Amino acid sequence: MIKIYLSRLTPEGIKVSGEENSDFLELENEDDICFVSPVCYDFNAQLVSNGVLVTGQLAVTLTCRCAKCLEEYKFPIKKNEMCRFYENPNKNEIDLTDDIREDILIGLPQRFLCNNSCKGLCFNCGQNLNRKECSCKKTEKQENVWRKLDQLKINDQ
Repeated sequence: MIKIYLSRLTPEGIKVSGEENSDFLELENEDDICFVSPVCYDFNAQLVSNGVLVTGQLAVTLTCRCAKCLEEYKFPIKKNEMCRFYENPNKNEIDLTDDIREDILIGLPQRFLCNNSCKGLCFNCGQNLNRKECSCKKTEKQENVWRKLDQLKINDQ
């Protein structure tokens, strides 16, 4: 857990930095996504009006599997401008865990791709087309897999 203790805050603010094992995020590792580095953080916390302003950055790396070619690769997540305001904190500490978890989840893409030009796998033989071309002959059926849907007739009632 990453916490800021209010008793340590000075008018100029304090610096909170370090690294924490990613287990504190309570995010389950899945077959295709796994945290491989600790969460590195560097925050400044200062008293502002009726609250505490926390700004800074965090970074973590995970391994994931490409949705097209199924290759495993490292995916770094870096938030350079984390900014949170905690109004009227009524405890002796502020726990940043939920906000850090949220920022990491927002940093995840909907679909993991090893790179934007990934060619994926051949539909016939399964060859990774990023490594080498396959010997399958391209047929018109392969090139236009949506043709049958184009011929579909739907009755509006």
